[in-house]
Amino acid sequence: VSGETINYRVTVKNNGKVTLKNIELVGDLLAGLSFQKEESRRVDGVLVSNTDPNGKRRSWTIPSLAPGQSTVIEYKTSAKLNGKVGTEVNARADNGVNAKANAETEIKNAAMDLQAVGPPGGKGVVRQATPFKVKVTNTGSAELRNVCVKASMPPDMRAVKASVGSNLYQGVVQWTIPALEPGQSREFTVNTSTNSPGERSVIFSARAERGNEPKQEVRVAFD
Repeated sequence: VSGETINYRVTVKNNGKVTLKNIELVGDLLAGLSFQKEESRRVDGVLVSNTDPNGKRRSWTIPSLAPGQSTVIEYKTSAKLNGKVGTEVNARADNGVNAKANAETEIKNAAMDLQAVGPPGGKGVVRQATPFKVKVTNTGSAELRNVCVKASMPPDMRAVKASVGSNLYQGVVQWTIPALEPGQSREFTVNTSTNSPGERSVIFSARAERGNEPKQEVRVAFD
């Protein structure tokens, strides 16, 4: 998902019958990817990787690999754009030995929209059930998991009825959606009541494991 860390792992193995020396790996990032700022060091403090000033190429050195021996190089990247991005790694050693590998990753975005409404005209009546409705929509291209939708009320309001699956806490009604696919929407309703006149605000919000956290305030005047 855009903005999150992408982990890459490269395994370098000597498939020959003689020791390979002075192995250099060069990793190039294609459009849309960038290395995270990190430099690996050996136990003796010597850098085992270096990143060029543009942040698109990183190189590693491996002193030697015996026949059948392998080593693993890991690095972290991130992407701010959506679509397919990739990385390519080239390895070369003494005596003209070389190899290369590449990997492609599809980057998606996590986004959610929330729309909430109260009673018609923004008017309610004291000690009568007042309806509210909230709708959440996955507007991104990535699946959203564990979506939590909340209706938060002031101290002098209480929920008298809520749609199936709700959990009531002190001043908060909450619904949980295990998974919300791209383009999918869910609607929930809650009826509230108050014992005194005046204006009240109910705050609706939504949050998932990733992506934005939309919020909307709905004001109602009670007579």
